[in-house]
Amino acid sequence: VAIIATPDEVHLENMRQLADLGVKEFIVEKPLANNLKETDEIIVFANERGLKVVGAGQVFTSDAADKVKEVMRAHNFQPAQCLFYWTKDRAGRSLSGENMANPHIFTFDLFHEIGWAIDMFGETAGVKYAYTRDMEVHGQEAISNHGLGAVFSEHKSGVQSISFMSFTEPGRFQDNQKTVNIVGRDGSVVIADLAADERHGETVIYIDAQGRKEVYPVNENTITM
Repeated sequence: VAIIATPDEVHLENMRQLADLGVKEFIVEKPLANNLKETDEIIVFANERGLKVVGAGQVFTSDAADKVKEVMRAHNFQPAQCLFYWTKDRAGRSLSGENMANPHIFTFDLFHEIGWAIDMFGETAGVKYAYTRDMEVHGQEAISNHGLGAVFSEHKSGVQSISFMSFTEPGRFQDNQKTVNIVGRDGSVVIADLAADERHGETVIYIDAQGRKEVYPVNENTITM
């Protein structure tokens, strides 16, 4: 197994070099490619050579995602709406050019949220609304289409999902927040807090229609509150 963590634009070149040496299985750092053309080329090459390629960093295959599904099943939870709310201070890294081959915010973490929504709620019936805003630093535009992104989708299952990501300067939003908030048809709520730090680990919270709350630490037993 080969792990590829090189710049995005040389992923395919590296896969070709390693495949020629006999490597058949690859774990590739996100994003897999910079655009659909490069992605198609990787898929064609992998199929031609019989390779197994896995993209790293897919949050919807994580332990936290599994815990969300487990909690929803345990409570016969029927989702109606979902909000992915992720923020981080990335201004310094972005201005330095780190991983900025394609600076559009839709090529960063936002696609993880959309992928997770599709995994939970099924295929979309279409994107109803999409919005981006430029990154600003000290009130001045720094990078276009890189500060904030939001996508509103409606799924064929009837669930509506909003994916929100902010890279704006510190203080505009709460820094390094990563939550998934799912509202049920009966008024109950499932909340996944993925912003683990030294104070707490990842948790999934279930609140029923009467306001009773259960906290499920990821990979630990249930704590009722």
